[in-house]
Amino acid sequence: MARDTSKPRSVYAVRCKANGKMYIGSSVDPEKRMRTHFSEARYMIRKGIENCYNGSTPEAKDRTIAFTKDFEKYGEKGFELYIIEKDLPFDESFEREQYYTLLYRTNEMEYGYNRAAGRRIFTSKGYTVINGLPPKKESAQ
Repeated sequence: MARDTSKPRSVYAVRCKANGKMYIGSSVDPEKRMRTHFSEARYMIRKGIENCYNGSTPEAKDRTIAFTKDFEKYGEKGFELYIIEKDLPFDESFEREQYYTLLYRTNEMEYGYNRAAGRRIFTSKGYTVINGLPPKKESAQ
């Protein structure tokens, strides 16, 4: 199923209130996406965290397990959703997600749950590898 690239997207952060760690993502519906993160964590807790992950790298597994363990410890009410930017075009939303991942260092275990700063992302033009900090968005004045 192809992604709908015509809908505006938001960049969001899911933050653990207890330790301040964050996950930065982008979605057409951040609230729904956050519920999906929680649903996936619940599933992993039910099935056994260590037995559920089929990720591609040990680092990805570590990040998923860290989020799931914090979810198990603090529950849904232990996390909050922040909308960082709204109404972004599809491709720009991924650039901005990358920017905030690096800005808030959520790709570092101490600060967050994101897998890596440089990662392969899907854009409407195909796969792109982003390894650096994208330029800041110019504010319209």
